[in-house]
Formats: sequence, structure tokens, C-alpha cells
Amino acid sequence: MYKNIFITGNIKVGKSTLLQNVIGELQGTIAGFKTLPIMKDELRLGFIIAPWEYNEEKLHGRYIAKHLSDGNWIIFPKVFDTFGVKILYESLNKNPSLIIMDELGFFESHSFAFQKRVHLCLDSPITVLGVIKPVETPFLNSIRERKDVLILEISESNREDQKKLLIELYRKSICV
Repeated sequence: MYKNIFITGNIKVGKSTLLQNVIGELQGTIAGFKTLPIMKDELRLGFIIAPWEYNEEKLHGRYIAKHLSDGNWIIFPKVFDTFGVKILYESLNKNPSLIIMDELGFFESHSFAFQKRVHLCLDSPITVLGVIKPVETPFLNSIRERKDVLILEISESNREDQKKLLIELYRKSICV
């Protein structure tokens, strides 16, 4: 029995877009988070974490990672462990139909309070639908190894079929 579903796949295959399309066809209340790129012209400056329903004014300074001019990243674990934890805490308290986690990756590797809160959401009676990067980290592997988690790989050729499957699984209360 799977209560939680994560989609994975290569970069730019449309994981977050698929998630948005699926959510658009579901009934019920939604909470959770999304990571958003911060762009200036066509240059990616970094990423922020935002509540699913967010107000851009409140997101200033919520960088989870910034892209440096030398091509490296500077990661801010404290933002996950404070703001990210707060988003997930409030999500659970809203008792929504669905918690969205878009997306989990390697930036969270040293954010242990956030990791714990993610697992509390997965343990809750609320269904979690998310995106997980196809990389190996102890945190991401701990999610993949859970018996209540189904991982669906998305590709350009199977996106539409996986969308139908995700909607069907959610509507059947994630019973497989």
C-alpha cells in the first residue's frame, strides 16, 4: 500500500510541470512547498523555498541556494531548518487533502530538522505528492526506501501516461 508518491526523472523532463497538471485535476485542499528559481534576465541566481500558496513579498531572503559566478553553489541549510520546517509544520496543521513537496534534492543534505519534518509528513495520514531528484544522498535514499512511498520515473515519452496514473492513484486513496 502506497500513501506517498514521488516523481523523479532527468533535468528539464517536466517533473514540476507534470505535478502542476496533476494538481489542477484533483479535488481538495493543498498545502506544502515548492522551490522556485530566482532569475535575472536569463541568469539563474539561485533557488528559494516557498509555501504552496505564497506571497512574493514574504519570500525575500528565503534563498536555499545561490549560484556563484565560478559555477559553484552556496547552500543555506538554516533556511530549510527554519522556514522549510515552518512551512511543513503549518501544512500538517491545516490538515489538507494533499501535501506537495516540489522538490527534494541534495540542497537539504545538512538540514536535519527539515529532513525530520519531511518524514513526519510522510508518516502522517495525509497523502504526500512530490518531486525527488534522481541523485543518491542518505536523505533521499531514506525516502526511497520507505514501504509507503511509490517512486514514478518520468520521461518525455511517458509523461501523459504517468499523469493519468498519478490521478488514478490519488483518487483511489493511493492504494496499489
